Amino acid sequence: MAFQTWQVGLDIQNTQLCALAIQRRCGGWQLRRWWQQELSQDTLRNGVLQSSPALLAALRKLKQQLPRRSSLRVALPDRLLLQRPLPLPTQRLQEPELARYVTAAAQRLFSRRAGGVGA
Repeated sequence: MAFQTWQVGLDIQNTQLCALAIQRRCGGWQLRRWWQQELSQDTLRNGVLQSSPALLAALRKLKQQLPRRSSLRVALPDRLLLQRPLPLPTQRLQEPELARYVTAAAQRLFSRRAGGVGA
C-alpha cells in the first residue's frame, strides 16, 4: 500500500488537453487512465494559456475523475522555460557559500529578465 498515489502528467496544447495517470506497482508502472479532450484553436495564444469555459470544464471533469492521492505534473512548451547558464564563481566554493552564490546569481538573472518583460 506504499505506492497508492497516481502520477498524472498533463499536457495542454492548442487543440487538445491530454492527461495520463500511472501508478507504481511491484513490477514497474501500471497505466491507470488516460484522457484526451478537444479544445478550441485559441487555447494558446503566443505561447500563453488562455482561460476559457471549455478548458475550465475539462480540468474540472479531470479533477473529479482523479483519486484524492494524486501527483500532478504539467508539461510546458520549451520556449516558455528559462534555461540560462550561471557564471562560474572566480574561486572554488564549498557549502554553504556555494548555495549562497548560486541563489544570488539566479536572483540577478531572474530580476533582469522580469524587469525586461514589462518594458
